[in-house]
Amino acid sequence: MTNSGTVLSLARRIVASVSLLSLGACCREVGRFDGSIAVTRNSPGVRFDDGGAVDDASCMTACQLRFISCDHNEHHSCSATTVDGGPGIFCDLTIYECPRQPFVACGRRTEGVDEVTATRARDTLGVFIALEAEAIAAFERLARELVALGAPEAMVQAARSCAEDERRHVAMVSALDGRTALQAPVARELPLRSAMDVALENAVEGCVRETFGVVIAQWQAEHSTNARVRACYAKIAADEARHAALAGEIDAWFAARSSEDERAKIEEAKRHAMNELRAEQPWAVGDPWLGTPNATVAKALVDALARATA
Repeated sequence: MTNSGTVLSLARRIVASVSLLSLGACCREVGRFDGSIAVTRNSPGVRFDDGGAVDDASCMTACQLRFISCDHNEHHSCSATTVDGGPGIFCDLTIYECPRQPFVACGRRTEGVDEVTATRARDTLGVFIALEAEAIAAFERLARELVALGAPEAMVQAARSCAEDERRHVAMVSALDGRTALQAPVARELPLRSAMDVALENAVEGCVRETFGVVIAQWQAEHSTNARVRACYAKIAADEARHAALAGEIDAWFAARSSEDERAKIEEAKRHAMNELRAEQPWAVGDPWLGTPNATVAKALVDALARATA
């Protein structure tokens, strides 16, 4: 697929074909959190009273949405408070965490950049922002590598444009709850690689994972309980569709210049990536505010994508 409209249309058909099902993830207790958190009017789940203080009735929801979980956090107490002179919430809860990193999909990764984990980003939104930041470096590196490999100028410029899209995504997603946007890893410090290495990463991160990212962003655009989140991810879905379409163009460019054995390795990498996506989904965490699907739905989305692109 080389047309972004085709990719986005495919994502919409997949989302429409999958019903919202029940969560089936396995979790473990990781500890007790007992402390105060600063909030803003854009923080998920937070409501303010007429006096500008946090509404106690919204506190428990705000605490739950602040943490990655398997929908089984045990909340002991929650109350409005102040943090550094501003509004805040005091949360007391036992945290349960998935044995693998929770469901994350939007964002192109690249070799040599540390993988985002729950220890670096303690809430779901933080993981999404970190992945968008990593994608900036991934596309900037891809553009440099395409230049070195003699790719068409239009393809190079498209990769640079994708990096700017991802930079905008970091700002957009960060603005959903008013946090400071992350800085992207520095792409110029990442070494250039062989044509085959670039082709394989493009097959996995672009043709498979980024296409799945379009599906997930579209799901969020349709299923988030928050109108601002839905609008944000509708824009991201359209951008990610262009990115996935570019991955298809790059894949075709490499295929025309590869041997039969190399093309077979690239196709095998795509199949393996799809199988890895499927294996990751039992640890998916549904977040109503962000609109992310639960484990059962996420697996169904992967299966639908696999059938559509077979």
